[in-house]
Amino acid sequence: LNRFYSILEGRNFSFQSKEIEKFVKEQIERNEENKGTKEFYEFFKKNFLENSEFQSENKKNRVIFEMIKRYVRYSIGAKKLKEEKLDGEKGEN
Repeated sequence: LNRFYSILEGRNFSFQSKEIEKFVKEQIERNEENKGTKEFYEFFKKNFLENSEFQSENKKNRVIFEMIKRYVRYSIGAKKLKEEKLDGEKGEN
């Protein structure tokens, strides 16, 4: 997710870049066993990369895109907190 967020942030709301499409395709192929991750990238591809209406880059879609970036940032933070909590519990034993 860190790399995905960096790509989204670096493109400044441009889905015209083939870099995002290439990254999403790689993640779908790489995560055959990880159903949740694969489904996330398939959903993103279907609803954003392949959606010409979304790519019109109007104000409503810019808000949606910002929400996607915030969700990805939230997921990264939640994962880090969970890992820290687990590390803390291991240290108490």
